[in-house]
Formats: sequence, C-alpha cells, structure tokens
Amino acid sequence: RSKIRYVNGSEKHKGTANIRIRKDSVIWFSITPGLGYEAARGVILQDSAIIIDKVNKEYSIQDISSLSDKFHFEFDLGLLESILIGNLLWTVSENDKISKSKGFYTMKNKIGNLDITNTVGSETMKVEQILAASDSTSNNLLINYSEFEKRDENIFPKKIEVQIKYESKKDNTQKMSNITIEHAKVEI
Repeated sequence: RSKIRYVNGSEKHKGTANIRIRKDSVIWFSITPGLGYEAARGVILQDSAIIIDKVNKEYSIQDISSLSDKFHFEFDLGLLESILIGNLLWTVSENDKISKSKGFYTMKNKIGNLDITNTVGSETMKVEQILAASDSTSNNLLINYSEFEKRDENIFPKKIEVQIKYESKKDNTQKMSNITIEHAKVEI
C-alpha cells in the first residue's frame, strides 16, 4: 500500500495505490484517489501495460516502449520493479568505477548513451540515489531513496522520489516530471 503523487507541469495526480509484484513477471496495481472508489487498475507485463480507467470508463493496452517514449528513457519491467523496491537499476560490471567516501559507495558506469551514478549507503548497502544522464540529450533521471526499513531480512526504502527531466518532442522545451511514492505497508 503506497501513496503516490505525480506532477508534470500543470498536470497533477495523487492517490493511494495497492501494488503487487511477482519478480520478473508482472506488476499489478490499483489506484484510489482518496474518496473510497477505485479510479484505475492495471497490470504491467514484460512487454505491455493494460490500464483500466474506471472514471472515464476506458481501457488501454500499451507497449512498454510507450513509457520510454513519454519519459525519453528506456523502461522495462525489471527497471520498474527495481525502482519500486529500491534495487540497482542496472547490474554492476567490472568496467564500473567504484569509490568509497564518507558513508557511501559511488559506482559510475555507462550503458549506451547513459552516464549512470549509483550512490549506495555503506550502512544499509542499499541504493540511496541514482542519476542517469544522457550524453546525447539534456534528458536525465534522478531517483532518491530514503526512510529505509527492515522487513523479513530485507531492507527497503519507504520513500522514493523520482525526477525525470526531458526535452519535449512536440515543442523542444525542457519538461520535468516528479513522482513521489511513499510505501505505507509492505508485505513480502
């Protein structure tokens, strides 16, 4: 059970979400805006997302690539899972530059046109910040994780703040989307 806030310019949404994840398989979600009725529900699979908008009585089936087009970053099911539970988004390789500073490990790597910096807390050994910046555009993705809690031998962040800066393909202006997820109840 999580509280979610989404802001993209004048577009603002908030609500409570029930999210279930089956590792490497599927993400189910249901969103309630706060008045006790379910506004939307959906399922995200390896290659597609099915969303039912109960307010407007519509549904849509989209390729995961549509998320990539909207936010100008390559998204897939594994990446979305990792964002929700606070794991590294990309695996560590021998080419990564790893350094240690006071209280943190910093891992820098490059995947395609993305320069990626992962900051891992030395106490929790969990990701506390991820910055992925495109070297060919001004697009970047910043994720901050905080309020860590231990549950059944697992440490997870209760608060996730995602900031996506991208250049709009429509009018070539710089845009920014902010998503805040606060997990209230987690069961493993």
